[in-house]
Amino acid sequence: MPEDHTSQDNATLVALAYQTPLIIDPHQQATNFIAKLYRRTNTNLRVATLIGADDSTSDWRSVLKSAVVQGDTVLLENIGAEMNPDIVRVLEACSHSQPRLPRQKQGRRVPTLGKDNTTEGVKFRQQIHQSANGRNIKLPKNHHGNHHSLSVSFDGVEVRVHCNFKLFLTTREARPRFSPDLQILTTLVDFTVSEMALSEQLLGVTVALQCPELEKRKQSIRLSLAKLQNELKELEDDLLLALSSSQGDVLSNKTLVESLEHTKTTARDVSVQVEEAHFAAEEADAARRVYVPIAERGVLMFSIWEALRQVDPLYQLSLESFMRVYILSI
Repeated sequence: MPEDHTSQDNATLVALAYQTPLIIDPHQQATNFIAKLYRRTNTNLRVATLIGADDSTSDWRSVLKSAVVQGDTVLLENIGAEMNPDIVRVLEACSHSQPRLPRQKQGRRVPTLGKDNTTEGVKFRQQIHQSANGRNIKLPKNHHGNHHSLSVSFDGVEVRVHCNFKLFLTTREARPRFSPDLQILTTLVDFTVSEMALSEQLLGVTVALQCPELEKRKQSIRLSLAKLQNELKELEDDLLLALSSSQGDVLSNKTLVESLEHTKTTARDVSVQVEEAHFAAEEADAARRVYVPIAERGVLMFSIWEALRQVDPLYQLSLESFMRVYILSI
């Protein structure tokens, strides 16, 4: 995923979208991001296109129908303003709130109790979850009530929609005119690159070429900060879960009190590390500002090149091609 905040916010929208994401992707950054993420996590992703389909992509209808039945994920490219009725029926049937992007496996640090570093913390968390499960807590359902009761028609044949089926729709049109009915069935996400977003991307490319160690440090700080914030959130959730699951007098429960003290201490240490990571990130950003004028000049060149397509379509240039020229020029 590109380094700019706009692309990262859009990626979050795609990952958490309640309905099928309909992505405006004129420069194919979202398409490349989704494909690379699925390859990195060894998750099956089936890609089909509505325009210029050949034998390598096969018929998109058969791909979509097979994925609906088997519970695969489909990336359907080159969607037009007028949506095919088969796709509309799938959109009407497959709206659900489960995560759409695969998550990379990350080890979670589990707090321990006692001076001998035993695994009592793990046992205590299991006891908490068992007690919470014993309180008849009902899990939320989607608005259909049951994933397995959904079905969709393909050429007059009803097929059942698998609960793991996911769909991504992308278009390369910069300003598509989708109907209101279609927008109701989807979550519209605009990955069009703005000047500010392109400036951030070019800055990252420039720093990576001129000062690789500085860019690696920036990436390391970002990953570390995200991990620390995630740990802090998990500690807060554990603390709330422990308090809500306790019965009787809290102060008389020695195991609970020790766990809460340990969680509090760990959360304090993590908060200090988060502040240190923020300070290190500010130092790295200050060092990267030296290359801002180069990135701004690159944005100006790309904007001029984009404007040339109004003179003649021959001057069309993809962002990927511009990036290659930009890197070669540096």
